[in-house]
Amino acid sequence: MSKKINGKVILLSCIFILSILNTQIKTAYAQDIGIGLKTGLDFSTLLNNFHFQSGDLNLDLSPNITTGYNIGLIYRNRIHSNFRLQAEPSFLEIGAQFDEAFTLRGFEFQTKSETKLSYLHLPIVLELTTTPPDLQEFPKPWEETTYHATIGFYGSYLLEANFSGTNTGTPLGVDFEESFSNDITSQFNEVDTGIIFGGGLEYGYQNKIGIETRLMLGLINSNNSANTEFKPNNLSVSVAIYYLF
Repeated sequence: MSKKINGKVILLSCIFILSILNTQIKTAYAQDIGIGLKTGLDFSTLLNNFHFQSGDLNLDLSPNITTGYNIGLIYRNRIHSNFRLQAEPSFLEIGAQFDEAFTLRGFEFQTKSETKLSYLHLPIVLELTTTPPDLQEFPKPWEETTYHATIGFYGSYLLEANFSGTNTGTPLGVDFEESFSNDITSQFNEVDTGIIFGGGLEYGYQNKIGIETRLMLGLINSNNSANTEFKPNNLSVSVAIYYLF
């Protein structure tokens, strides 16, 4: 079983266990503890050029934005009326897209390709929020929307990395097109870490639904190959929705 499948099994198991414990936790700690689910889209790229080498093929590609997704859990602990701490174990897919020319054996080709990096992802964030309606001195049931700013850090464990796409050209006047897919997991470090900034809004008095936008910036060089000297720091903007029980 691949690491990517193992990662999804672990995440689903966590969802099942936390859903069972949710009722007992909330009964004991009222509104100070929250558990929920989140999912969203990621618009990601790399901060530096991507390097790929195989045989006499040596690519140095400028990254563009590609789309991915995230899905996971939220564990919230309110530490003050206007501050809350959250851990968010999740599955994350990010990467970069490439569309440019390259030369191989004296012939010009064009590549349309992308990298896909799959991570087990753990953000730890602190949120500054407007006063929730259940903590207001004179609660107004119709004022159930709060706004928040987010700052934090993350650690990620790489499950799988893939480089795939299509190369085209006309060597010797003959049309050429070839699809490819390469496992590049060994080219990246298993661990990535960085910082998170964001903001969003939340609606609800007990059960809550929210939306948030975040910027995620990798702080370390995630390259793990002595043959390819590049620094593929991850950069991602996500838009996610969540539901707290």
